[in-house]
Amino acid sequence: MLHPLEGVMPQNSEAIKRLTRTEQGLAAIWADALGKDANEMRPDDDFVNLGGDSLDAAECLLKVHETFGVELPVGLVLGDSASLRSVAARIDELLGPR
Repeated sequence: MLHPLEGVMPQNSEAIKRLTRTEQGLAAIWADALGKDANEMRPDDDFVNLGGDSLDAAECLLKVHETFGVELPVGLVLGDSASLRSVAARIDELLGPR
């Protein structure tokens, strides 16, 4: 079975190598929606502080569903502690052991 992140992973960089596979895929999704460079994303980056709003969140959540097959509430992305790491951890929880 192909991993759901095939084709959406950002290019290799020192910053991206520190991210888990799920964080890398989520970074690519956020970067695309926010016009950012996924290779510069850090685990503690916050969606709203990166410039995300509710429309960007809706776009990202759709892409998360298409990519990972999980549904996340918009509040998870727009919440006070919506870091790349915390959102990716929730995705991993929903996916279960792989």
